[in-house]
Amino acid sequence: MAARAAGLLDSPALPQRVALNAPYPNPFNAGTVLVVELPGSYRAELTVYNLLGQRVRQLLSGPLAAGAHAVAW
Repeated sequence: MAARAAGLLDSPALPQRVALNAPYPNPFNAGTVLVVELPGSYRAELTVYNLLGQRVRQLLSGPLAAGAHAVAW
């Protein structure tokens, strides 16, 4: 039983809610990474818009499994 409990502690926990984390290293660098966290499987779409509401780029569209997903831009 102890080995089974230790395995559960070692595995990363699933997020409790949908979250879009702050970009890193910095949104003003030549490239940045966005991390999306999902508590379950979802059809996800991540699109970047400018201040005028115009679509700049669609970064992802489709089904994603539960967990954290990094998207480079």
